[in-house]
Amino acid sequence: WEHAIHPNPREKASFLRENILPIQELGNLCFIGEDLKISENISGILAQGHTESMFCPKININGETLVFMADMIPSSGHIKPNYVMGYDIRPLDTMKERESFL
Repeated sequence: WEHAIHPNPREKASFLRENILPIQELGNLCFIGEDLKISENISGILAQGHTESMFCPKININGETLVFMADMIPSSGHIKPNYVMGYDIRPLDTMKERESFL
């Protein structure tokens, strides 16, 4: 949350306060603990390479796991770890995170 309301200069154009603050003002903001667990079947993976602290939801259903990797792997063309996006804030971290996930 702090990274979103006080973004670094590189990400400032992506985190507009007028888009973010209403979520809090309407009472729709819920913080997740350090264990990244939302419920018994929903948790997450924290990634640092694309943006500061990007949350990737991890869902366990009937013994199977689904992870939405969001901008960590935005397309099938980004499955190779060294294919990073030009706007990743830490491309080398993105590569390491992707390698460890895959």
